[in-house]
Amino acid sequence: MSKMKQPASNKFSLKTFLADVFFGGKEYKTRNAEKKTPFPLIPVATFIISTALILVTIFSIIHISELSSEIASLKKQTVALAAKEESLKNDLDHRYSFAEIIEAVKALGFSEDGGKIIYIEPKSNPDADSTE
Repeated sequence: MSKMKQPASNKFSLKTFLADVFFGGKEYKTRNAEKKTPFPLIPVATFIISTALILVTIFSIIHISELSSEIASLKKQTVALAAKEESLKNDLDHRYSFAEIIEAVKALGFSEDGGKIIYIEPKSNPDADSTE
């Protein structure tokens, strides 16, 4: 207690009491003047960098989940389109029966052995072309 400054008199003073209560005790110096501590730059910088890395990681995970969802929907669409393609191929293959196709080919003049039938009809008057 030797370091504390004692009031000038032991007499109670309302002014001194109010100054002590409201203004932090100007009469008494209970602490020595301390050095100011420097700003903790390294811990604050570490905190900011780690927060930024965590946020980047979270946003990357969100982006990856969006892309995974898009890939899944595209795969589902691919399967649906492949099934539709198969169905359309089936419809095209079974649209005409074999008998109908053979009849159409014969009507076009093809024979069953793979050749084409050509009919040559003679003219009724062979000399008619030479006079004209």
